[in-house]
Amino acid sequence: MKFKMLANTVCFGLSLLLNGSLVTADQDLSGSWKGALGPVELTFHFENKTDSGWSGSVDTPQQNSYGLPANVIVKPEGTLTISVPATSATCDALLDVDSGKIQGTWNQGGISMPLKLNRTAPRTRLSAKLAAEVAGLYEGKAVIQLIQLRMILSLEVIEDTNVRGYLISTDQSPEEIPFDRFDQVAERRLRLCASSVFLTLDLILSEDGKELSGIMLQGPGKYPFKLERKEDVEKPQRPQTPQPPFPYQEFHWVGNKDSWCPIGATLTVPKGGGPFPVAILISGSGTQDRDSTLFGHHPFRVIADDLARKGIASIRYDDPGISESPPLENQNLATSFDYMKLAQTLYQLASEAEQHFQIKDENGAIADGVIGDSIGYLGHSEGAVIAQLIAALAEDEDQPNPSFIISLAGPGVRGDQLLLDQNRALSKAEGLDDATLDSALELNRKIFSAILEAPAASEQETTKDPVRARVESHATARIKDIIAADMKISEEDKARISAQVSIPWIRWFIRYDPEWAIKRIRTPHLLIFGKKDLQVPWDSNVERIQQLLKNPSLAEFDHEVRIFENLNHLFQNCETGTVSEYAKIEETISQEVLNTISEWILQRFDRQN
Repeated sequence: MKFKMLANTVCFGLSLLLNGSLVTADQDLSGSWKGALGPVELTFHFENKTDSGWSGSVDTPQQNSYGLPANVIVKPEGTLTISVPATSATCDALLDVDSGKIQGTWNQGGISMPLKLNRTAPRTRLSAKLAAEVAGLYEGKAVIQLIQLRMILSLEVIEDTNVRGYLISTDQSPEEIPFDRFDQVAERRLRLCASSVFLTLDLILSEDGKELSGIMLQGPGKYPFKLERKEDVEKPQRPQTPQPPFPYQEFHWVGNKDSWCPIGATLTVPKGGGPFPVAILISGSGTQDRDSTLFGHHPFRVIADDLARKGIASIRYDDPGISESPPLENQNLATSFDYMKLAQTLYQLASEAEQHFQIKDENGAIADGVIGDSIGYLGHSEGAVIAQLIAALAEDEDQPNPSFIISLAGPGVRGDQLLLDQNRALSKAEGLDDATLDSALELNRKIFSAILEAPAASEQETTKDPVRARVESHATARIKDIIAADMKISEEDKARISAQVSIPWIRWFIRYDPEWAIKRIRTPHLLIFGKKDLQVPWDSNVERIQQLLKNPSLAEFDHEVRIFENLNHLFQNCETGTVSEYAKIEETISQEVLNTISEWILQRFDRQN
């Protein structure tokens, strides 16, 4: 599994309908408004006048959330509408002019709570003095559990007092993440908010101005963060990244949230006459761009390039919420099954590729016969789980029926066991002592058991319906008791763990057993593993998969397992297999694996398919 950059799971739903007064268009609602929902404080900052009201942001510090865009609109009849677009929430409201309060009811997930918003001190914007001192280019690392992610931070003063800046997580994507709010917390302490990825940096500028250090907040996590001022930033060496000229063509699809295929995608087509087989590439866990960018590597771009040079087309796509793919509705509730349904739409996109990608012939007409009937899926890690689910459901009416699937580092054991095996392998490789590791794993086992003891989610369920909500409430109560009873854990860690295991994606994955899909797959299936993979440890997973494939009902079908001696989870030749090693290796993916993939496809599906 790749590191999962978690989006904040807060859902803002306000319904402010208690006694109040109508507001005139010139009523001043600008400033900051503070309230609380039980122990959770929230503060709205309405700072910029618009034609219809004010725009600003909202903070919920206990949930590590700062700077989410928020708006208040004054309607012609005098009522207010407060909205937080990032969570698709709105509210109708009335202001009690006499008391200066906004009063009402907070609605979230079927639960209603009373809320009062009172005026409070405004936030402190970044001063011109500190902005001038901190402006510049910085490079450093965020430490996320056992993973170190290289970061580049740029801050620039514009028009004397205004600031702009961005963050690049170079190990994950070259994309610039813009900051849209800049706060001053203390004399040399600043807060930078990037609402597009629910991320906040809380940093202190050193006395000599050469270092920024502090924490990165995202979702339930708080991660150490340290940057050094740089004149320039050196790019890592990645010799396999494709360079022009290219002996193939690329076409692009830009979806939108209302489209039947609501994602951004790239079709790579070999030159020459088709029809070509096509592989749809599905990335692993976490929000990935279409190149599956990680640690400066672009493995899906490398795979697409290699396939095209050998006569195989491919489609790769941005995950929801990144680059050209809009987020899913209620994406914070999405599970692997939801992402599978999204991947299924790519099958239709591939089967009608000439039309949707506007592939033209030499006369300028829509081409015919470029993409053949052989359409398959290639998935890495969680992407392999998704590919297997699609193939397992192929016999159902109106479901895609892929011609083949390729599983790269796909799990073979149930999710809870995989996470335990993964944590043990990675922690031991990084030198964690046995006593600390055993204690942590024992807590994980108890938490996983609480999730598993709830009525099991089937492979086709999400956690969105009322029945599932009651099931998850039961599991949440059990987990809360388990964590509270462990006296060795700090209150901050208890809150972090509780938040992490409340995420529907995590719970679905813990309950999911790949046996369900693997035993139902009738299409040709290639499974590839590396012996130095510590994230999906090859021994336990391959052993289970080989046992499943010995089932007599699968004897007549084309299933092949390939194991490579010296490869890690990303299929790089490596020394240790640790996550910290990924960025240090110049190789993106073993050429031997690339050859295996293309040869396996072409042996079964040539151009005349």
